[in-house]
Amino acid sequence: MTNLFKDRQLQQRTLIFIRWLAICGQLAAILAVTFIFGYYLPLAWCLATVGALALVNLIANIRRSRPFVSDKVAAAYLSFDMIQLAFLLYLTGGINNPFSILMLSPITVSATILSKKVTTFLVFLGLGLIAILSFVHLRLPIGGEITLLPPIYSWGLLTALCLSLVFIAVYLTVVSADSSRLSKALLEMQKLLDQQRRLSALGAQAASAAHALGTPLGTISIISKELTHEKTLSPAVQEDIRLLNSETRRCQEILASLGKKPGQQPAEMEHSLLNDPFTQLPISAVLELAAEPYRRADIRWVVETKLSSDHMPALLPKPEILQGLGNLLQNAFQFARTEVKVVIAENQQHYIIRIQDDGWGFSVDILDRLGEPYISTGALHRQQPYSGQHLGLGVFIAQSSLATISANLFFSNHKAGGAQVTIVLPK
Repeated sequence: MTNLFKDRQLQQRTLIFIRWLAICGQLAAILAVTFIFGYYLPLAWCLATVGALALVNLIANIRRSRPFVSDKVAAAYLSFDMIQLAFLLYLTGGINNPFSILMLSPITVSATILSKKVTTFLVFLGLGLIAILSFVHLRLPIGGEITLLPPIYSWGLLTALCLSLVFIAVYLTVVSADSSRLSKALLEMQKLLDQQRRLSALGAQAASAAHALGTPLGTISIISKELTHEKTLSPAVQEDIRLLNSETRRCQEILASLGKKPGQQPAEMEHSLLNDPFTQLPISAVLELAAEPYRRADIRWVVETKLSSDHMPALLPKPEILQGLGNLLQNAFQFARTEVKVVIAENQQHYIIRIQDDGWGFSVDILDRLGEPYISTGALHRQQPYSGQHLGLGVFIAQSSLATISANLFFSNHKAGGAQVTIVLPK
């Protein structure tokens, strides 16, 4: 969306349609002035000039292959239109011709749709053509006689046309830019609202799942505890039962956390400094907190800083931030082979956090869609230990959670292999 209004383009069919209207209008005016009002015009030259515009428009219509034309092509078309109209005005009285006001039409089209560079070029071209037509043109026929208008009128008309041309170009360019910014902001707001709506729906599903899973999980917990007292089981089976008990407790803790209200702190943080909403921690410490539940003994955990000074930026360890970073780090630990590395860097306007693993990396087929719900590369790597059943919600939740601190996420594959998530935080 960022470039949606930056690279505005003119539809080719719109340009061709407008030119057909201009051709019909020019032809009707020439024939009416000659045969109905009886004024003298160099009819052959006028018809040849209109025919040239019709021929160019016909060729453009035949060769039309794309719905939009680039700025360069649009500038060429509009420049030809202005030159063709200027020559027609030269044959019919120059700027003294009442239809000289039509010189503003290509400028209006350009200022509304095309870039400032093209509009500026067309403005200077229009000013040059108007200046030439004010001195070099055939005389204006009026009532069957060749009449010269007073010089002061010609100078006034020249000034009025030039000022109108510049004013319309500047005014429409500014108004069009403001309209584009408002439309862009509206689309961004709609995107955020849609994201929040999907996140709220996901929260409702999570609450429903927590409620539905409570009973069967409690049954599993009771049975597994009873099995721990069974003396006839082998040591290996008893070890598996202890692991089952541990994982069951972990599931119960997760379900309990889903039942908490938004913003409520985990129990282990209730009496710590993290419960203070004004306590900031260095980014490295926040990353350590977020990664702690997912650390594995067989995976190296490396935090590297590339800052311009020794001052480590700080963050409030709010639950949504820990949840967002935790989801990304959980994925990294699940798919890593030997190492998960986090690099903390900065530029003039942003702090940059890169989370890298040495696993298989992201699938190129869905790389540009990561962050949408139910889009995941987990299904492609089911053979990976600890991968589990990936629903594609972790990245979506992380993106939505970190958006609360105006963070942007970018997904890529590291050149050395493995996935890389880049988190950009404004300073």
